[in-house]
Amino acid sequence: MITGIPEGSIVLTPQAARIAYALLGIGEKRTQMSSSTQGWQVLNAITQCAFHSPAAIGKEQRQDPASEEREWWTVTQIHLATRKTRAERTIRLDCQTGALPAQKNPTWLIRADDAKTYIAAHRRT
Repeated sequence: MITGIPEGSIVLTPQAARIAYALLGIGEKRTQMSSSTQGWQVLNAITQCAFHSPAAIGKEQRQDPASEEREWWTVTQIHLATRKTRAERTIRLDCQTGALPAQKNPTWLIRADDAKTYIAAHRRT
């Protein structure tokens, strides 16, 4: 047990929070809830961790997206990792047609191996 964190708590890294955000459709669910509910507060905390915490912002600014270790990639992350040679719309179409193997839940998620292969094929040198 980590000192100061209650037993049974979950600690999320910004990367894990981004995965949860995408897999669970947190953005859409959060907008459907009243900001006074506990559910909204939990979803908002995950959103803050994923996109607005100093660790999340700092990591995205300092590190090349293609070098990050993650299990799942989003269309935006692939777009940035290809140094913007592929438009996000094109990447989504590649997911839809199967040119880039992906799962939609509710956004497109791409396994790391498939993402790295795609990035290598479309990255500007």
